[in-house]
Amino acid sequence: MIDQYVSPNELRRLISTLLVTVGAITIFGLFALIVVPGLRNANKPPASPPVAAPQGETGWLDPTEYPPERGYHLPPVDPQTVLTANPELLKRGKALFEQNCVSCHGPAGHGDGPGAAGINPRPRDFTKADGWKNGPQLLAIYKTLDEGIKGSSMTSYNYVRARDRMALAHYVQSLGSFPHGQDDPAALDALAKQFAKGGEKVPNRIPVHLAMTKLETEFKPAAPLALPPPDDANAAIVARAVVNPSRAAQTLAAAPSWRENAAALAAVAGSDTPANGLQSLWRRSVRSSGRHSTMAWRRQRNSKRMSRDRQPTTLHSLRAHRTGRGAPLCRAARRCVHGAAGGRDGSASTTAGRRGGHQREAGRPHPVRPAIQ
Repeated sequence: MIDQYVSPNELRRLISTLLVTVGAITIFGLFALIVVPGLRNANKPPASPPVAAPQGETGWLDPTEYPPERGYHLPPVDPQTVLTANPELLKRGKALFEQNCVSCHGPAGHGDGPGAAGINPRPRDFTKADGWKNGPQLLAIYKTLDEGIKGSSMTSYNYVRARDRMALAHYVQSLGSFPHGQDDPAALDALAKQFAKGGEKVPNRIPVHLAMTKLETEFKPAAPLALPPPDDANAAIVARAVVNPSRAAQTLAAAPSWRENAAALAAVAGSDTPANGLQSLWRRSVRSSGRHSTMAWRRQRNSKRMSRDRQPTTLHSLRAHRTGRGAPLCRAARRCVHGAAGGRDGSASTTAGRRGGHQREAGRPHPVRPAIQ
């Protein structure tokens, strides 16, 4: 059928052109799928080494979930095997470092772990000699692992065995090439005697979910406090002091020392109020006493003003009041004094009145009667 429209030579040319076009498209697609992504990834910065997920000593992914284990006693540790670094200690310390420390301090100890961005102050860089709180010596690092550092995210690792803590301290020292200094010989001897003196007791271990289940089953809520009847003499005080009877009962049950004396009861009731179900009456009594003392002070001030207003306003008393006590005179008083002294021409009486006339007391000016005796 096609032979009627196209000659055999033209058909061969069309088929060859179609094959060349399809081949070119296929090669372009393979280039876009294979070569272009490789060129794009070649310009990316090198990725940080992956951090292994923390695992418990039993190999479980979650360190808080592992089979229950009965406690046991460890024999005394030979000080010579832990106070000096050896390949076995460094290998154990590296394993502990990867499980507990890499998330903050990073794989190489530069303080650049995944969790370091949200920590202030930032984790310690073990490769630098400056910035160590307790020092870079072996005993100082062991002290940091044992006690932690207050005011930072470095918590105590005293739950780790003493031998493992020493292995971790040796590995932390191996991360820095700077001189770490010498330890105190007396402190080394004391630590060696502590290791050789007695063994170490490993307590029983249970997973966290089992511990929480036991706490929930063993918890017995205390019965709410029974408030006294309204006709009781102490009913009003108890009603003001107890905000939540259920919480108050839990607070008192958790601190049985409140039964010893009134001071112990006040200490328990005043801690964490009103979340503990109790309300301290001390502030209320202080506010009320402060209100009463303020009212008494106002009454005393008013009585002084009234007694002061009743004083005779003679020329002698006005002059004595002005010169002796330093109290000011109002404008009417200055006119009365000026008229009684006969000084209308700006004499010494006018000058004396000008000195104190424009002053004011903390209260109101003294009222002066118009007549002079």
